[in-house]
Amino acid sequence: MCEPTTLLAISIATSVASAGAGIYAQNQAGKAQADALQTQAQAQADEQTAVAELEMGTRVKQARAERARMRVAAGESGISGASFEAQLSNSMFQQNQDNAITALDTRFANRANEARLGSGLAQIQLPTIASAGLQLAGAGFSGYTRGVSVNNTLKDLKVGSKGGSK
Repeated sequence: MCEPTTLLAISIATSVASAGAGIYAQNQAGKAQADALQTQAQAQADEQTAVAELEMGTRVKQARAERARMRVAAGESGISGASFEAQLSNSMFQQNQDNAITALDTRFANRANEARLGSGLAQIQLPTIASAGLQLAGAGFSGYTRGVSVNNTLKDLKVGSKGGSK
């Protein structure tokens, strides 16, 4: 049979080890959740950037086609001068303005994604050193009381069996 102090030590060790494993598992789950949120946020940012680049590229092509039609029409009708150059300049200005708005929309969307990521990360409950220490101490105390109870029960059984043989 085990010594009472050995039983007590085993009880404390198993309680603390169990609590430690739970803390470790909680920490790993929190890290995995944080990694998943960051991966999702990066994917959304990449998608928004790709959509914005596509929209800006399309707008550049439209503006080039518009200016080409203007040049052809001006060439066929013999129009030139400051008025024609102003129309070409206005077309370029509109293209740049549209692309600036698209870039601004993308920047705002990325900020919103970052805010959602921050909110999601803030909701993850990782154990702090203090809470982990308290959990381990509580588990140690619980193991101690269980060990004392087992030792007392064993003492009672030994006393009862000695008293019955007299």
